[in-house]
Parts: sequence; structure tokens; C-alpha cells
Amino acid sequence: MTILREIDVNIIQKLVAEKCISSNIFIEEDIMNAFKEAKEKESSTVGNMILDMLIKNAEVAKEEAIPLCQDTGMVVAFVEVGQEVHFVNGNVTDAINKGVIDGYRDGY
Repeated sequence: MTILREIDVNIIQKLVAEKCISSNIFIEEDIMNAFKEAKEKESSTVGNMILDMLIKNAEVAKEEAIPLCQDTGMVVAFVEVGQEVHFVNGNVTDAINKGVIDGYRDGY
């Protein structure tokens, strides 16, 4: 007996939009720590200045809930789907693309 797992693509769209927003506002702690460690090791003035800007940008984005950088970005989605999964209410690729659109629009 095969049990099919159904996933509504509307849920995928919503989750993709939420992840687009959060990943543009919050830097993971390990990345922030890497910036700070790099700053401690950096010997050039320009390098220190750039690392200071990256750290400050991340802090302001988190505090004010605004995107880290508003002039760049591209979403790359890696999706693994088991053979027993069935998507309902649409196409998963369309749902991901619409989620990205929603995330960019709603996340400014």
C-alpha cells in the first residue's frame, strides 16, 4: 500500500515569501561572528572600514527590520522531493517563484 503525502503549494509560496524576508533582514550568528573575527585579523584600513560597514548594516537591518542591502540579491532554491510526495493546488515551481515575488514585495 502506497501512502501519498499531499502538500499544498500555497503553503510553499507562503514559506518561501517568509524566508525571503527573514534572510534579507537577519544575518545568521555564525556569519556575524565571522565578520567580527575577520575584523580582528584585518590589517588594512580599507578592509576594516568595509567590515565595520557590513557589521553596522546587519545591526541596523535587524533593529529596524529593513533589508540588509536593497540593491542586490537573487534567490536560488534547492528543492528535494521524495517520490511519495504530491503537490496540490498548483505547480511547485510557480509557488516558489510567486513566494519570491511576495517576499520581495512585502519585504520592500
